Amino acid sequence: MAEPGEQQAMLNLFKGAIGMFKNPTSHRAVEYEDPAVASDAVLLADLLLRLLDGVEARPAA
Repeated sequence: MAEPGEQQAMLNLFKGAIGMFKNPTSHRAVEYEDPAVASDAVLLADLLLRLLDGVEARPAA
């Protein structure tokens, strides 16, 4: 299990990614003029998904 500071950092990373990349597309059409930026957004999403794969599941309540 990660240390509390690392857990908070992971939470902030996901909150920032959602705020920056997911939320805008929920409200309007977003076009990336630079293909490198679009590619980096996809790579960031891939990294976040791999990080989630490595998180231990919490026991059912």
